Amino acid sequence: GFTTETSKYVDVNVNGTAGIFESIARGNSKIEKIVIASSQGVYGEGAYQCKKDGPIVAGPRPLEQLKKKQWDPLCPRCGNRLEPVPTAEEKPKECETPYTLSKEFSERLALAQGRRLGIPVVALRYGVTYGPRQSIFNPYTGVVSIFSTRILNGLPPVVYEDGEQTRDFVYVGDVAKATLFVMENEKADFEVFNVGTGKATTVAELGRTLTSIYGKKIELQIPGEFRWGDVRHIILNPGKLTQLGFQAQTSLEEGLSFFAKWIQGQGKVKQYFTEAYERLKT
Repeated sequence: GFTTETSKYVDVNVNGTAGIFESIARGNSKIEKIVIASSQGVYGEGAYQCKKDGPIVAGPRPLEQLKKKQWDPLCPRCGNRLEPVPTAEEKPKECETPYTLSKEFSERLALAQGRRLGIPVVALRYGVTYGPRQSIFNPYTGVVSIFSTRILNGLPPVVYEDGEQTRDFVYVGDVAKATLFVMENEKADFEVFNVGTGKATTVAELGRTLTSIYGKKIELQIPGEFRWGDVRHIILNPGKLTQLGFQAQTSLEEGLSFFAKWIQGQGKVKQYFTEAYERLKT
């Protein structure tokens, strides 16, 4: 939750990162390199373009706008609807939720401490990571798991806003390979990289693809509700990492099929979203 979990996010992500570096500074361990798992969440909203005013940095959508079900960010100069474009690493960070703020600070802390200690650090800003062995018990994270457990229990996926919000879904196998790639490449030292596909997928499209993979005829449930702090569009520009020699290879359909095969091998799965729904709303 936004208010009840703030100190926990800070404690785990920020104090946890600080503690690791304090331990390294005190000890005699021979640490050759550190890769920190950051997040696309540090950007807040993704990058946008206005047809009239050009590139625009969009802050969080005002609460009053969301209450009117006006989902797309508007240009702060002319009021036109903004068009999403791929987000590069140099985009200003506009995050505001406790989780994303803690991820931004832990990323910056790791890079700074690495420079101080003379240990190469690389920060990877992962897209929406999914795949086998993803938690199916946590109703707060992992849209692929949440949708899948509902579908497998004959329930419709619940989609916020109008379902047309977009994300960059990246398969966990590609994330693991990217992590090893920068670990072994000196040219990555002290740099920040996006890890994504560069391809936009709407949340509604994700839900429909999953129902098809599971062979179910279930319509999406789109009640028109929203979560404050959610971004409308974020598609990562993976070009910086591609230039270094790495590119994600797994298509969404292939990755979701891998996930579906895994979760269907777990026996009957319970879905935890329904009982957590009211807590989430509160």
